[in-house]
Amino acid sequence: MVDRHKDSRAAQATRHFHFDAKKLWNNVPYIDETVTDFKVSNTTDIWPNIEADFQFAFDNLPETQPLKGQANKWAAACYLAKCFMFEKKFPEAKALLDKIIPAAYGGNGNGTNSQGVSYALVANFDDNFNAEVENNEEQVFQIEFSVNDGSNGGNENIGESPNTPAFYPLSSFYTTWKQPSFNLVNAFKTDASGLPMLDTFNTTNMTNDMDVSAYDYTYSTYQGTVDPRLDWTVGRRGVPYLDWADPGYSTQYTYYSSYPSSDPSLGWINERSFGGPYSPVKNNYRASQVGTFSDNYAQGYLVGSAVNYSIIRFADVLLWAAECEVEIGSLERARELVNYIRTRAMTGRMVEVAYDANGNYQPSANYYVDLYNDPWADQETARKAVRFERRLELALEGHRFFDLVRWSIAADYMSTYLTTEKNRLPNNLTGVVFTPNKNEYFPIPQGELDLNPKLKQNPGY
Repeated sequence: MVDRHKDSRAAQATRHFHFDAKKLWNNVPYIDETVTDFKVSNTTDIWPNIEADFQFAFDNLPETQPLKGQANKWAAACYLAKCFMFEKKFPEAKALLDKIIPAAYGGNGNGTNSQGVSYALVANFDDNFNAEVENNEEQVFQIEFSVNDGSNGGNENIGESPNTPAFYPLSSFYTTWKQPSFNLVNAFKTDASGLPMLDTFNTTNMTNDMDVSAYDYTYSTYQGTVDPRLDWTVGRRGVPYLDWADPGYSTQYTYYSSYPSSDPSLGWINERSFGGPYSPVKNNYRASQVGTFSDNYAQGYLVGSAVNYSIIRFADVLLWAAECEVEIGSLERARELVNYIRTRAMTGRMVEVAYDANGNYQPSANYYVDLYNDPWADQETARKAVRFERRLELALEGHRFFDLVRWSIAADYMSTYLTTEKNRLPNNLTGVVFTPNKNEYFPIPQGELDLNPKLKQNPGY
């Protein structure tokens, strides 16, 4: 329950969970500190209640907090803006985002993290997913995790355990829960101008080792240009996986080292026929962090970590602002906002590989990304570019499906997606369908319906 009179972690968490419940099930009851009978109907839209909670937090929380992971007033403001985005209240969102975004990014705002540091994009994209530099100026609100803290794994990030390097092939029973798709990897291709291939990216698959033996040492990665964010997001053969690569790994060698492995070949992924040849990188710990930011209390052979999960980061905020400008404001301002994100992709750290015995390194792939240097021709072009940028920047962070739903394009998009992807992963996707006006939201759990007769099931279930 939300106790609006206290700045408590419980109150902050409950605001978040009301939002998440609305996002997942849509028709949910609102439970606050005034509710004494928990048999509450779910037929009333609770967006106004959620908005009021975050508005109260924005008005009453301090700008700085004693704990780095504790939400401040600006985190509440960003969450309120997120509510507006889901409700398509673009004027309200734009007005609030202008108060949040600092002048360095063309705004008039004063948004800071809980330590009073102005919101900003960190220099390197991958630092957002590194336990050593968490709670930085880009992080608005995170789920905090820790290890080696006396809790015997009670505070570790166990949710990412199925996505950590396995070092040996696993059966489909243990498949990762967010294994990157062919479609996602293809989205990181860039054209001769260093821009995304908005309409043609998925026509052909990027070179991959789906049907290549792990012992075929002649395998070569995709030679076309790609956005460097790809290899901080997705593990693919021929590219080092974080710092798990042997420092002596070289493209001139005819073998891969056994441990640490040089790249996610056969032993790094689960059953290929089920999920494809790629593995997730984001939110995984580094080899150099084993025992420091990782432990195995909870799952034995599966390792938990201290890598936080970002619910909102400043890149997300900038891209909301770009959406607002497309829908109600200036296409040029939207382009400027997107280019802040792309500038970081251009100038930030890239995944590198050793190319000689002297420790000299070069980029692991043909990385090339550039800005949108020409004005967008019209609103539809701008909208497509902004939405695509969200996909590239926030891939595997848990936003994509909910973006499709809030944009009211989930049914059409999923139909097109499945038409192509079923042929690429028939063992996984054969028979899978997306039913419009049903699958946008989860069914209300039967156990909840049994406990509360006032709840109404979602349409189609």
